[in-house]
Amino acid sequence: IDIMKKIIAAAEKSSEKSSEKSPAEKPAEAGKLTRPAIKKIGNSDAEGVDMERAIFMWDEEKSKECLKEILEGEMPEVVNGAMLVMEEVVWPDPRDAKNWPEFLRQVAGKFLDDQVNADEPFVPPENAREHCLYLMNPTQADAYLEKLGLKKVGKTGKQLMQDDERNEALGMDDGDKVYESFPDTAVLFIKDLVKKAA
Repeated sequence: IDIMKKIIAAAEKSSEKSSEKSPAEKPAEAGKLTRPAIKKIGNSDAEGVDMERAIFMWDEEKSKECLKEILEGEMPEVVNGAMLVMEEVVWPDPRDAKNWPEFLRQVAGKFLDDQVNADEPFVPPENAREHCLYLMNPTQADAYLEKLGLKKVGKTGKQLMQDDERNEALGMDDGDKVYESFPDTAVLFIKDLVKKAA
């Protein structure tokens, strides 16, 4: 938890700076850019949209600023948010490679939390909404619940993400099961965004 707080704090204090990245192939070699940083997707540049924890858009500088708080080994030679999301970073230390998937789940989950409570949420392109929980209509949210082996409740995805509404509709045990699915779904969502931005 302390490590996660550090990476979140680093993300929040890191300033957003754009940097020029050139498209590259996807070789998994140290020092090679596997994909460029994403500069804009959906309404990411709209006024009032909080993209601070949008790891999929972090440039190299912001990525390294956040990673320095959690790494056990050396900093990867080349890294950006898109590479982190797609797990294409060549980690100098195998401990960091092993730990990264859990950090990714946590950061993706926090980004989702930011959006569900936002006055102006991030709206992804239509073709990247399959796993966007907070924008699911009741039919999509019910399909999501069915995939988890749970009953339909006729709530939106945003309502399912709110503790009171979720637990009232599903009960505590099933509500917890849904809650525990959010980080993995958030990872699928941000992976969709990176793929669609390519």
